[in-house]
This record gives sequence, C-alpha cells and structure tokens, in this order.
Amino acid sequence: MKVKHHIVLLVFIVFLTPLFAQTAFSQDAPPVGQSKSRPVSDDEGITADIFGERGGRFHPFLLFEEVYTDNLFATNTHTEKDLITTIAPGIWFAFPANRAKLLSIDTTTTSPGGLKLSRIKPEATRRYQTYLLYSPEFTFYSDYSNHNHVNHKAQGMVQYNFNSGISFDLIDLFNDKEEIAGNGVFDTLYQYQDNLVDFITAYNAPSGKFKLVFTYSNYNLDYTDTVVAYRNRNDNSFGTSIFYRFWPKTSLFVEYNYSDINFDTGSTNDSVENRYYAGVNWGGIPKPVYLHWFLQCPVNGQEF
Repeated sequence: MKVKHHIVLLVFIVFLTPLFAQTAFSQDAPPVGQSKSRPVSDDEGITADIFGERGGRFHPFLLFEEVYTDNLFATNTHTEKDLITTIAPGIWFAFPANRAKLLSIDTTTTSPGGLKLSRIKPEATRRYQTYLLYSPEFTFYSDYSNHNHVNHKAQGMVQYNFNSGISFDLIDLFNDKEEIAGNGVFDTLYQYQDNLVDFITAYNAPSGKFKLVFTYSNYNLDYTDTVVAYRNRNDNSFGTSIFYRFWPKTSLFVEYNYSDINFDTGSTNDSVENRYYAGVNWGGIPKPVYLHWFLQCPVNGQEF
C-alpha cells in the first residue's frame, strides 16, 4: 500500500529524537508546566522520577469511552442501535521534556488534504522539540460483535527554530481504522489506512511585526475493501500566508491554499481546489477569526 511508504518518516523521527535529546542546550526554556528554577536536565538520565513530579519525557495514558447510538450505520431506513465501548491505552514521548501534549489534530477522509482547516504552527518556546505518540484503540460493539476491531494511531513531530527567525515544523499522522459506510444504504464498516505528512516553514521578522509562512502537505488514503477502492486517493497541498501585527495583541493575515486531488482509479473525479482566507487574531482569543473564499476547479471539464 502507498501509505506504508510514509511510515518511513515516522521511523526517521524515531531515530532523530534521541539525536536532538543528546544535543540539548542548557539555556533552553524549561518544559511547559515546570519551574524555571528546576528545569529537567538531559544529564540526569532516566529514573523513576520520569513518571513523578519531575516528569515530562514519557506520558502513558488510558482512555475509556462508551457511546450509545440509535443509528449505528447512518442508514435512512432499518436503523440499528448499539452500545460502543472503546479502550485506548497509549504512550507519548517528548524530547526535550514537555508536559503539554503537542499535537491535538486528526485527519478526516472527506476533506481535501486530510484536514478540515489549515494547521497553525505553534509559537516557538525553545530551540527544538520532538514528539512521538502511539495508541491502539480496542473497539467493542454490544450487538454487532462481528465488527469488533482494533484501530492504530501513530503521530510524530520535529520542530527546529533558528536564531535568524526561520523555523521548520514537520509532522506525520498515521491511522489504521474503520468507518461506517456512510452512504445511507449499507450496514457495514470499511477498514482504511491514511497518512498525512505536513511541513511548515516560517520566517519571523526581528521587529516581531511581520511573519511569512509556507506549507506543504501530502495526504494518502487507502481502503482495504475493493468495493470502495474508488475512494483511494493522494492529495498534494501547498499554501502561503502573511501575518502583520498592527497592535501588540492584534494581527491581520491573508492566506492562500492549493490542493491537487488525485484518485487512484480513473481520473474523472480528480480536481484541484483554490482556497483564499483573510482573518484577524486577537491576543485574548485562542484561535483566529476567518473570512474565506473557496474555488474548486475540475481537471477534465466535468462539473460539480
């Protein structure tokens, strides 16, 4: 499968993580949630304290969820109810140590490029940061036990910031999971794998008033069942944005994104999309406010 090729990137991040950890700068800011007077030193080695008060590198977790639905397969007629139980153990690593989970996004199969909205690069607080996460998800159905399955999620991130104001941010999101047919007819689940590689490079002017951002992402979607093989596709997206700070807590920006959507079987569904955004970000608001324009262009003269 094409998506397996992207696993190489996660492996690359795995080997890159200890390299960054060994070259830590003593003047880096302390991990989020820790006092400046007691930063974690990479010279201390790994002890039992990594899970205690001085922790921050290794974060095991366990999620438990139960969901009741009266229309399990999202069909128009003959709806079926069920109770779904999900148990998801996992662990994530951060080098240098960090108590804040660094990635809180997920892919969606129905959006061009795999994301509902453009990813915003977080403000840099240290020279570099690496992050890895793995979590299997055990899903159990009370009435439809034949659909019991195990999902897999893996995430990786590498971020590096130069003194010149240039920064790089690379993430990889991999999922092996199932979804309902979603066509209102069939009461079944389809297994798929998807992988998103997203790269952001930014330049922050020394004055702090101007920022220029370039982005590239590759999203690959691959279904196991041949009946939905027509959904398999590969998206390549490019984008650029300009931010300008007019006041200390207020920035205005414009953004342009281009997506080239290519399906594996035939080209009648291939298309390109052009998206235009303008917005404002206030210091007291965690997310920017967007105004956006959207243009979709079919590649073979077909109409949507």
